[in-house]
Amino acid sequence: MFFVYLITKVMLREFLIPIIILIFLTGCQSITTNNPTDQTNTEPVMESDNGQNQDKLTLLYTTLVREISTNGRTRPIYNLWQRMGNNEPELLLENVGGENQYPHDFILGPNQEWVIMLLETEVQLFNLKTEEIVNVHTANIPDAVFSPDGKSILLIANEENLTVYEYDIPTRTLEVRTQIAGKKYPPEFFIENWSGGDYVNLSLALGEWSNPFRLNLITGELTDMPLADNTPERKISDDGKYYFYSANTVPAGCPFVSVMPSTLNVLKQPTDEVIGRFGETDMVIEIVAFSPDGDALLYTVKNKPELETDAFDCDEYYNSAPVLAYSLNLPELTKREVALTEIDTIKEEWNGASVLFTTKRYDNETDEVVYKVKDEEFRTSGRLFAVYEQ
Repeated sequence: MFFVYLITKVMLREFLIPIIILIFLTGCQSITTNNPTDQTNTEPVMESDNGQNQDKLTLLYTTLVREISTNGRTRPIYNLWQRMGNNEPELLLENVGGENQYPHDFILGPNQEWVIMLLETEVQLFNLKTEEIVNVHTANIPDAVFSPDGKSILLIANEENLTVYEYDIPTRTLEVRTQIAGKKYPPEFFIENWSGGDYVNLSLALGEWSNPFRLNLITGELTDMPLADNTPERKISDDGKYYFYSANTVPAGCPFVSVMPSTLNVLKQPTDEVIGRFGETDMVIEIVAFSPDGDALLYTVKNKPELETDAFDCDEYYNSAPVLAYSLNLPELTKREVALTEIDTIKEEWNGASVLFTTKRYDNETDEVVYKVKDEEFRTSGRLFAVYEQ
């Protein structure tokens, strides 16, 4: 509120005390009517010192409605929300899937138009622009993925055989791409990468580890991909051209940490031709992101912890910060050092804002998951599954 006073010195002397009293009373009334403690807000909130960072971002997330316990299992029911910039959240869908069709995953397409909703025994597509719901298939589908152009999706089903379907969105048609007869695989088979071509990369969860496979969608041939013992550090480039894996030593008590991938093997897909190796002596490598064309990757290195001691602290390693960062060109394997402060900028240039949010922590007091979106915190009782620029 701005006040403009064009008052002479005489008038100021005459009305000084009344003006002061008026301003004081007006301020008290404003504070009383705008007291945030008198308002109730049950929607997810974004905590930030600078809300301007979020004005171009769209967030897609779920909130927990309730949980239903049946046959020893607890299944959630979610609402689906969208938040565009600093605007109020918009409820897109209530009780996604309804009773007996509990959702277990949401996947946003590359064009930010469709969302795959994997339910208990159904797969649906939801259009963010028209709010149309399309029934894709009725089956137990552990995983699905969009093609790079967003016009089709690939589904993997644990039916009588390992079956892979492709659903064409424009024509609303579903076809079997391949089927491995006579083999029953567990539902822990997931899709790691599909570049839209004739093969797809799968992973089979085996306890604490997972093994990589390549499935030919034409012949149905399932091939074990190269893998060293104790190899949690392995990646496939976003375009499917390159596969990376390392041989590591994992200390007892830290089953999910790759502490010694000081050298990564670089292979071409689908031939598994080794084109080189790269790494840092006595350093730990972690791949951060790939460029859109797949010809460069960003990776960081940490100091290798001492393994010949019982004092090794897993938490300390998990939380330790990288000491160096590099951008590596492929297939030449030439690299340049990158400042640690440039990591988020490069990730955003390569992949947009979608890679700039991570699960930060679970708040036991509020039963919320707290995410970090750029430099801000976002809370929800469900899951934040996509962030992208408008």
